[in-house]
Amino acid sequence: MKPATITAIGINANALRTTQRVFVTTQNFNPERHRIILRVNGRYYDNLLNYFILDIALGQNKNPFPFQFPVTAEYITIHAQLYDYKSDEIIATKKQEFLKQSFTFKKVGDLDKTNPAHFNFFWNSKRLVSKVEGPFDKDGKLRSEIKPGERYYFTATPNQDLHNVELLSVKWSYRYDGGEITRFKNHSETVRNGCNVMECTFHKDPKKIKVYAYFFDPSEKVMVKFTNSGITEEEEEQVPAKQQPAESSPEVSAPDNTESSGEALVWSKKVSSEFCEKVKKISKNLGLPQQNNEGANWLMTVMALESAYTFSPKAGTFGKNPDETSKYKYVGLIQFGKAAAEEVGTTRTHLMSLTAEQQLDYVEKHFKLKRFRGLLKSKTALYLSVNYPVATKHAGEKDYVVYDSSKDAYDDNPMFKRESHEFWIDKKTGNKKYYKGRKGKSYVWEFDEALNEVEELGKQYMSNASAPKSKPVADHKKTSAPSATPSAPKNNTKASAKDIVTYHVYHNGIIEKHIPKQIKLGNEKKYKYVYHDYKNVIHEICVAEWHTTKEKGVGKVHMTKPTHAKIVSDENVNEGNTSRRVKYQNGDIAEYGSHPKKGKIWLLYKAGQNNVELLKMPDSLNYNKDEVSIAYEFTETKRRYTGVNSFAGFIGYLAKSGRKLKTTGSCFSEGSSFPSQEHCNGRSVDTLYLKKVEDDQKVIDSAIFFHFTEVLKGVDAYCKKLKRAGNGGTLHNSHLHSGNFDGSIVKTITEK
Repeated sequence: MKPATITAIGINANALRTTQRVFVTTQNFNPERHRIILRVNGRYYDNLLNYFILDIALGQNKNPFPFQFPVTAEYITIHAQLYDYKSDEIIATKKQEFLKQSFTFKKVGDLDKTNPAHFNFFWNSKRLVSKVEGPFDKDGKLRSEIKPGERYYFTATPNQDLHNVELLSVKWSYRYDGGEITRFKNHSETVRNGCNVMECTFHKDPKKIKVYAYFFDPSEKVMVKFTNSGITEEEEEQVPAKQQPAESSPEVSAPDNTESSGEALVWSKKVSSEFCEKVKKISKNLGLPQQNNEGANWLMTVMALESAYTFSPKAGTFGKNPDETSKYKYVGLIQFGKAAAEEVGTTRTHLMSLTAEQQLDYVEKHFKLKRFRGLLKSKTALYLSVNYPVATKHAGEKDYVVYDSSKDAYDDNPMFKRESHEFWIDKKTGNKKYYKGRKGKSYVWEFDEALNEVEELGKQYMSNASAPKSKPVADHKKTSAPSATPSAPKNNTKASAKDIVTYHVYHNGIIEKHIPKQIKLGNEKKYKYVYHDYKNVIHEICVAEWHTTKEKGVGKVHMTKPTHAKIVSDENVNEGNTSRRVKYQNGDIAEYGSHPKKGKIWLLYKAGQNNVELLKMPDSLNYNKDEVSIAYEFTETKRRYTGVNSFAGFIGYLAKSGRKLKTTGSCFSEGSSFPSQEHCNGRSVDTLYLKKVEDDQKVIDSAIFFHFTEVLKGVDAYCKKLKRAGNGGTLHNSHLHSGNFDGSIVKTITEK
């Protein structure tokens, strides 16, 4: 059978609508193994997958994939990918560009057949299965016995929220009576409530059966074990955030998450045991998930965020100056306003007079309101019913706009401002600051991220866990979730950040940026990088200079020199593939040269509003001491600048891999990156293959472990032997691309 492919991408424009529809035409599409992922102007879409699958199941090749974007968009770039979830690989990537003209969208150029691989920061490389449950019968009842030939169901829960197509890449295997682990063949999979649901039949009648679910390799700690006399044991693995899913990663034993009354909830150190037991009861009454107290933890997360992490029945603005006539003063565990209090038959004054345990009765009444029936299916839905009730029914739509800058709630809740144009980093304190009065939107996916951070932090406040020393910082109404990144290990040797800002890169993936009280004269534009190995020994790696420049957008292809703005310089250069550079008065940069796939072209990098810090990478590193090797050298490139955070990640993955690499660089001094469109602002770095599968696999796994979310390989015979890297097309047959470093994991610590 011919391979599946994408033959066309189009937009069905309609002058009478404020939104349009994207069409994707495919050939040889098999709904039993293929899915489509879209990226439109930098945003991903697969949340309407079920509707899309329905169209394909009807035998239609031209399938409308509903996607909404504002008609004010002037330039639309659409990427589409075909994902084969049976083999867990991307099999086709196509790009089409459009120019908006009135209410129509005109195609710019032909469908790009080159296989541009831009999708891997959509793909969650750290995905792991944390829990397996089953067998269930068709009515959802957990069965104590199985019979050959009958259908049974199992669920696999991931360690974090994933897109539907990611969930379909779960692999299922079984083991009979201690024999070999064998992949299921005649089974089916669906996605339901954020889990992979597998349906299968057992054709033998063994005494003992184990069923495994996994993304990469089966584990004895992530499976369900049962016999014909009944289920004997259900095991799961609690995977810490940011853990590398490679085979070489150490396995982490799960805590005892049985459904007992004494089990700790997140944030339970902040409240009484009576409070916790009542929350568990409310969770059950509301029909929330009971396994491992999931629903109760949702409730604790919502109340933590709403009460500024105090769980006080008096929290909020109402208590400062009680006034029942004011609509916009809030109080209590979920910040009851005037209308919300009246809906549950009380007043804010009465709510403030109650204990936290007593106020929970009214919290339960709120969630039981008729308008929320059948909608509270996720942590985000639960929160939206409190924060912005009209959006509750849209909690499963990641790109739904909860509110925009036309609503006061947008600026009142800055912790949901997570796009780069909505905040900046204060260079003096290293803290995130939020713009006010600017246009913007808060999407459901931003609520998802924030709530996950709050719940993750709450694990440190569990009654059977050590509470962190630092207090949450204000950001949401009165507060915001601090970083959920785990604390760095205690070290036997103290690393000094004295006189210079220092990046501390830890062997376990943690990265901290330490800012001293005073910076020595001459060090204002320098950063120091140190590495902490598994023995807690500190290695001082280098000091490098940095500067600021205007951020640049992804390079846009032009066949002639762009003349859209006033030119301030036009110079011939000799910088690898780059032979000419034009700078514009508005800060844009255009570069001309030879592209390995497109020939002689111009790339235009448009300047943004924000500044970025770029670091001049040392010409080489060759650090070898106490079993730590951090080494690289440049080859055939002048792109010797990179992002200051990205360089910390690069040092981490060099140390973890232990291999000396040759790099073709990151970006130029002002953020442009010809011939790459995607290396702008130093967010990516390329390295040549070592041509030994074991070595290159170690490099790939190390890059993923140190938070590079877009790791791409080539498609030739050698690259096909490498795992866990995305499909970068023939362009990456010669080198590995490690891109889109997740800078959000870097924790800034300012000396007081």
